[in-house]
Amino acid sequence: MRLLIDRGNSRTKALFLPDEFRGKPVSLEALESAEVCHLPAVPTSSDWASIWPTKPVDSIWIGDSQAAPHDAPEWAFLHDQAPCAFLNLDHLRPFEMRYGGQLGPDRLALAWALHALHPQESALAIALGTCLTVNAWEPEGFVGGVISPGLHMRLQAMHTFTQALPDVPLPVGLPPMDAYSSTAEAMQAGSYWGLRWEVDGWINAWYTKFPESRVYLTGGDATALVTTRKNGIFAAPKLAFVGLWAWSNEGN
Repeated sequence: MRLLIDRGNSRTKALFLPDEFRGKPVSLEALESAEVCHLPAVPTSSDWASIWPTKPVDSIWIGDSQAAPHDAPEWAFLHDQAPCAFLNLDHLRPFEMRYGGQLGPDRLALAWALHALHPQESALAIALGTCLTVNAWEPEGFVGGVISPGLHMRLQAMHTFTQALPDVPLPVGLPPMDAYSSTAEAMQAGSYWGLRWEVDGWINAWYTKFPESRVYLTGGDATALVTTRKNGIFAAPKLAFVGLWAWSNEGN
């Protein structure tokens, strides 16, 4: 059994991959019924022990967006259980990297996923978490794309950098587009619709170039922004795990 770990800025997600997956083609469908364990952003040994299976784990594959040192306390329990590998640009890859910037493990996992799912086609992954990232894959390699503030960051920035605007939570449900009853509601709507229209803009620009392409929305806020999407656009919350699975298959 392999353990795949996708750690973001607000939480850590873990997925135990049974041995029978070793012979399966990498796909989103294969992971559909796989259970994801949610832990704090900085898990303790007790957190890890609470989800640890009775079956042996032979390897651990970590995509850590926080880029903590390999000997950080949150990994100590794991090092005692099985060999740990940390995803970074130093690993050999079966695809070209055409993105010129420094690529974090979160985006690198999406690059692995897009290559595994669409090696000879174009595809786009838009990640909606702390930040919005656009991740473009073309048959010639991973192109990457823009980075901008995510939903919570937009709300927090308005509160932090102004004297009068309140600290408000994320919107629940679809915010109205007019007739706001409070400043907080106006901020929620502005953040949500601004992000949604930004996502729509990137998708439309992509489809202008690749009209038959597949587009994935992933990350913690993806579900809220996928409700009325057209064909060819999919919510894929486990897309990073597909990339970690593909990377672990390479045995780097």
